Amino acid sequence: MKSFFFYCVLGCATALIFALIGSSVGGDSGALVGILIASLFVAYFLPAYIAYSRRCPSPHAILALNIFLGWTLIGWVVALVWSLRNYKYSAPVAYIEKKE
Repeated sequence: MKSFFFYCVLGCATALIFALIGSSVGGDSGALVGILIASLFVAYFLPAYIAYSRRCPSPHAILALNIFLGWTLIGWVVALVWSLRNYKYSAPVAYIEKKE
């Protein structure tokens, strides 16, 4: 829950910064464009955030796929599905050999 709250705060801060920059450049319509760009920026990196928050085995690979092929809709969907995949975790087993 802590990471979700952090993600929401980060998204709002990004939207605010883009809105301030947009309003200084283009007035009120620039602020709306800035908020739209910030929302798209947050949505673009959603698969990477999900992978890191769910502790997937390969979050860096999902981030790389998201950065380099996320601009294609297929690459973004593949990264999203990969980050939402259900991984079954099992505790590592230590084998002790008996010497006779």
